Amino acid sequence: MKRSRCRLPPGPAAPALVQSVRFLRAPYAMLAGQHARFGDVFTLRLAGTGALVMVSDPQGIRSIVAAPPDVLAAGRARRILDVVYGTHSLLTRDGREQAWQRRFLTPLFHRSHIARGQRLALEATREAMATWPGDRPFPLVPRLMSVTTDVLLQKFLEAGRDDSPRIKELLLAFVEAAHQPLVFHLPRFPPTSAVGPWRRYGHARDRLDRCLRELCATRRVLPCATDDDLVTALLRADRPDGAPLDDETLRDILVVVLGSGAETVTYSLAWTMEAILAHQETADRIRAELRRVTGGSPLTVDHLSRLTYLTAAVTEALRLYPINPIVPRRVLGPGFTVAGFPLPAGVHVAVNGFGAQRRAAAFPDPCRFRPERWLDKRPAPCTWVPFGGGARKCIAAHFALAEIQAMAASLLLEESLRPATPVVSPGRLVGDMIVPSEGTVVTMTPHTP
Repeated sequence: MKRSRCRLPPGPAAPALVQSVRFLRAPYAMLAGQHARFGDVFTLRLAGTGALVMVSDPQGIRSIVAAPPDVLAAGRARRILDVVYGTHSLLTRDGREQAWQRRFLTPLFHRSHIARGQRLALEATREAMATWPGDRPFPLVPRLMSVTTDVLLQKFLEAGRDDSPRIKELLLAFVEAAHQPLVFHLPRFPPTSAVGPWRRYGHARDRLDRCLRELCATRRVLPCATDDDLVTALLRADRPDGAPLDDETLRDILVVVLGSGAETVTYSLAWTMEAILAHQETADRIRAELRRVTGGSPLTVDHLSRLTYLTAAVTEALRLYPINPIVPRRVLGPGFTVAGFPLPAGVHVAVNGFGAQRRAAAFPDPCRFRPERWLDKRPAPCTWVPFGGGARKCIAAHFALAEIQAMAASLLLEESLRPATPVVSPGRLVGDMIVPSEGTVVTMTPHTP
């Protein structure tokens, strides 16, 4: 007797490889096109993932983020990230180990720690901007990545002046190697890793891992006296089973906090600057707000909470340009239903953040960049989801937003900072994140009237 198959929501008919290439090359355009064609629920088929049911209506999103972990698995759905963050990280694990890591790490991002992070971000951005070229266009993204990595190393590792540049160099080289398309999407091909980008990835990972093992060994002998050193805190942590953390788990946790943290802030800030600088009236209004709030004095952490229009512009940029528009879960067994479709075990279902944040029902004139919409209201539940939702929501969401705001304020204080082209980038895929295609190219050459 032939077994019946569950009917999935409609979606594009192209083969999985074709859909994958289209998403890789123009992710926002593909998501916008499928949402316009099929509505709030549709099925993509991507190489390495299979059927992926995309959901953008608030009720459907709520059912996904509220589902218990024995119904929808988050870590198992993101195994593609193993190549970057390992198999023991907060992002790729499920169950007790993931829950323990989340409980342990969450206090490090508590609101009480945000002011120090903002102060570090202000100082690091000011120092970096003094070295940026004033005679030619340049991409912001690599420079922002350098700044955010510096901030995280100071905030979470308390690394000395001798250690920080080396850890930073190795971390950035590893992240770049891991995000090469062939490595990220085909990490186990070819059978030998001694050729091409796989070889470079292996060397970069080995060098970073060796550096982090040495750091952990040093902290075991000489613990850091401050409460902010993540390595010392992890070495002293009380795990549920009482066993100390092994070096591999330590490595994966550190790479998630440092690597994922730097990427999230960098790419979100890059999109924020793309959106603001492409709308001159918005940039002018923010700069006027900065002048009014600071009164001509140097920008400090105390000023940031009063920059209400800048905060609205950041919120609006993250609505239009979410860097992680697909937040997947893996269906573990029969019984989970979305939009009237019962999904079989093994299928992936995902929050479609791009579609959710461009629904006219929640955001009138949804494709228009309009920060004013956030001056007098907060988003309705499950309509603004750039950091996910539910029990797996990003633990660093408030910390990241505060750092983005601080760095954006520092950047926009520079009146000569302008976009090289006054058009927002279409975006491209780097790993599992969408970044501005050209890296947010700007100039800092003063304009003569």
